[in-house]
Amino acid sequence: MLGPRLKELRGKRSQEEIAEKIGISRARLSHYENERSQPDHELLTKLADFYGVGIDYLLGRTDKKEPTESKIIKHYDEDKEIEEMLNDPEFGLWFKELKGSPEVNREKALEFLRFLNHQEKDRKPKKQK
Repeated sequence: MLGPRLKELRGKRSQEEIAEKIGISRARLSHYENERSQPDHELLTKLADFYGVGIDYLLGRTDKKEPTESKIIKHYDEDKEIEEMLNDPEFGLWFKELKGSPEVNREKALEFLRFLNHQEKDRKPKKQK
């Protein structure tokens, strides 16, 4: 049941895209989706958090998705914009240590960057004099 659920949750995104986000190879994700192998508990938890569902849903023990507190998938498109900012040579220098930080610190930093991104999008441009 895990494979079909993973495929459904991935939707139109590529395996490569999802695998990169959760830190595994595309081939490994393919093995899980095609039920050639099973993820360990740690990766199963990571997949559930990424997709915002419960582990029981992934395993087919329930049809209730039971969203988790993870907000990663909700901010997927926004994270692509933030990733572009972080890859900008000038801006990225400010956050060069972010990649080596613990997961909780990275998530807090991303939440802050999302907040700034929203503030900037909501800001009305000042009229030129």
